[in-house]
Amino acid sequence: MSSSRFFWGATLIVVGVVFILLKTHYIDYPARFVFRNLLPLALIILGIIMIVHRARRRAPHHESGETVSAGAYQIHRSINKVFGDISIDTANIDLDGLRLSTVFGDTRANLRGGRLKSGNNNADFSTTFGDITVIAPRDTQIFAYGANTFGDLFILGKTAGGISNSLTTKTEGFDAASARLFITARTIFGDVKIYQA
Repeated sequence: MSSSRFFWGATLIVVGVVFILLKTHYIDYPARFVFRNLLPLALIILGIIMIVHRARRRAPHHESGETVSAGAYQIHRSINKVFGDISIDTANIDLDGLRLSTVFGDTRANLRGGRLKSGNNNADFSTTFGDITVIAPRDTQIFAYGANTFGDLFILGKTAGGISNSLTTKTEGFDAASARLFITARTIFGDVKIYQA
């Protein structure tokens, strides 16, 4: 992941500590917020989770269930998690209707080797706190849409960064192709990368 997760994690911790200092009157400033008693703790916990998650991703380890085998999802192509990363290799499964979603975690989908039906095929990826990486086959005609609130977008050679981004692009032969892949990837805090390999 880029340094944006570390930045936002550290920012949330600092904001949480400032709120606690206000609450305990170490900083003399009248803070009159409805949820001032719970917000500092929530911000600190959220920041710690983001930083720990980043550190854990750098360490080479494999937890049980961290990488999802595509074979178990040939009938149900929808994977939803609250905590944890989703990593899937779609070799020999249908890509149409593939949906991966997590709240706290990264999503990585290798679509190379997946099957396309004739006509339109849809694959959807979403997370709230985490990155999304989608690797599509080089010979597939793609229409890709990526959006995030905080982070960077890298969509089939186009880039955008900052706050509240969205990019839409398609490959040159998309309109004339008999089998097309629509990829949608959305996150709030994180980067979106869609590329062909």
